[in-house]
Amino acid sequence: QARTEPDKIKAIFHFVSNKIRYMGLTPEKDRPGYEPHDVKVTFGNKYGVCRDKAALLVSMLRLAGINAYPVLTNYGAKRDQDVPDPFFNHAIGGVEQSKGSYLLMDPTDENTRVLFPSTESDQSFLVARPEGETLLTSPVVASDENMVHIKTDASLNAEGRLVAKSVISFDG
Repeated sequence: QARTEPDKIKAIFHFVSNKIRYMGLTPEKDRPGYEPHDVKVTFGNKYGVCRDKAALLVSMLRLAGINAYPVLTNYGAKRDQDVPDPFFNHAIGGVEQSKGSYLLMDPTDENTRVLFPSTESDQSFLVARPEGETLLTSPVVASDENMVHIKTDASLNAEGRLVAKSVISFDG
């Protein structure tokens, strides 16, 4: 039973991430990719594309009393703050932490342990608020939370060959 807001957020996120299958392709032929399905349909079918999973995540968070919004993101080149451009290629969810600051969550990965993967760091995003929001950039994961350490011991043997052993530790 999740009691704190962070625990509720994680529980709802993991439900949508793990129990609602990500399809990757939309079955629509008319305007595919633009509008999420009704969250009742996504919940009932137990599958959807990114916008469907994002809409369900936001809806469930709101039902739990958490201030959540759909978020449009863009993998690839950042968007220019001064040049209007309606193209975004991914949908996720976000919880407002303070004015202009959001906890971002991508529920499309069914096997994730994190709310927001480091591969989505430093990307343009736009929070879909009724009153609007400025173009923002996703935070970069701190290096101490995303480190790989490699320790190599090496020596030359009697024949002049280099003999080495490497140990790789993942700390992030």
